[in-house]
Amino acid sequence: MWNIILLGILLNTAVYICFRNVKGIDAMPAFPILAGYLYGSNAGFLAGIIIAATYYILNLRAIHYAPLTVASSAFIGFIAGFLTGIDMFVVGIALLCVYHLLSGFFVSIFGALKPGYFAFVLMNVMTSVVVFYISSFVL
Repeated sequence: MWNIILLGILLNTAVYICFRNVKGIDAMPAFPILAGYLYGSNAGFLAGIIIAATYYILNLRAIHYAPLTVASSAFIGFIAGFLTGIDMFVVGIALLCVYHLLSGFFVSIFGALKPGYFAFVLMNVMTSVVVFYISSFVL
């Protein structure tokens, strides 16, 4: 479990350092899903909290989204633990959709549901799909 949490933190940190001005290149929701799928619901829940909290420590300008995003990450990580009988890639994509539906709802409450948000989601989905695709071969 800790290996996935550390990998998620390292990836998000590297992306933050290298692509600071490019929004959405992170895999914050991907790693809690992987942790939940591989190590159980509690691991996914914990990974969601730790990885999302670390992301917001790096990215303080979006801190007002942190409570809702941390809760959403923990939720999808927790749910992944119950879906281990389904292909990991399918679970990852399905829960990524759930995450972004929740996120879109929360962002709309703050009035920030604008074209830039959809570009962020697209980049995040592309990054997460790569993580799921690689994981489906490695794990």
